[in-house]
Amino acid sequence: NLTEKIADKTLEQLEREGFEVVYIPTKDGEIDMKALEDASDSRVVICSLMMVNNETGALYDVKRAFSKIKAAAPDAVCHCDCVQAYLKVMINANALGADLISISAHKIHGPKGIGALIVNPNIDEANSIKNRLASSTTNAVCAHTIGDALAAFGKTAFCLVILDASISASDDHQFLKDMRHSQATPILVLSSLADHTERIHAFNAGAHAYMGKPYTDEECLAQAHTLMQLYLDLHPESKLCYTLAFGNDLVIDPEMRTVYLRGKMLKMTRKEFDLLFWLASNPGKVFTRDQLYDRVWDEQNSFNIDDIVKAHIKTLRSKLSASNIEYIKNVWGVGYQFQAVSSSV
Repeated sequence: NLTEKIADKTLEQLEREGFEVVYIPTKDGEIDMKALEDASDSRVVICSLMMVNNETGALYDVKRAFSKIKAAAPDAVCHCDCVQAYLKVMINANALGADLISISAHKIHGPKGIGALIVNPNIDEANSIKNRLASSTTNAVCAHTIGDALAAFGKTAFCLVILDASISASDDHQFLKDMRHSQATPILVLSSLADHTERIHAFNAGAHAYMGKPYTDEECLAQAHTLMQLYLDLHPESKLCYTLAFGNDLVIDPEMRTVYLRGKMLKMTRKEFDLLFWLASNPGKVFTRDQLYDRVWDEQNSFNIDDIVKAHIKTLRSKLSASNIEYIKNVWGVGYQFQAVSSSV
């Protein structure tokens, strides 16, 4: 296994459970095929290889390596780590002989998940809340001083702030007031006390919710999830600000407002980009010309709506034609539909 240090704990756990883990070295910048052959036999369960070395940039011959593994263990699962290769070289899982491939959303400005900021001077308490709140869709960040919290809040758009009452009271709730005035982020204040006077001070400073002891962890998490859902309901655009990638063929980045087709950036007008992004964000859904016009142009008084939309669709198809994939299809008598297909992965 050619691996990064991040995988070490998983591999160590497998060894503790009785699995034999074999690390395949490199030789002269390539996979040591002799070592791989020596390690290959019918007992192999899984082989995981990087396609591109994250430190040297070397492109490994994983196709050859996987063929040797399959020859010795036909039922073995071959996994290819394509994180560094994605969008830089063409990837075809079938051609590589890979059963599984993995890529990382951060390489294409993918969804970062819902963000929560936990401000608590007690490290154990902060980590306890973080561990309970964090999930595959929720990122949680801890800050133990007001200075650290200010730095984190200033550079990240959080969906929720969980603030300890004692640290907030230490500066007469000025940090709480500053957060409320700078961003419309829900703020949940947690207190070890049940003092109604302090509760009123927190609400007047800008808190959206306040929980004083006694309360259960489940109650705290339920309140946090409710506030995060409220934020997302009030900011639906935050759900659409992520890169759309269709294999290596078509990549649409709304933050940079760029479109790449087979690695080459396409020139697009503002309306062309908005129209393509909206269609690609709703693959398979059929839109009439009126619906597309209302969404993209948003103009009350206009003539020749059909001609305007048809002209932009024609231009988009022309610009996307180099892919040999018909991304935008006609649905006769109704409108248009985006097909989320790719020939490269």
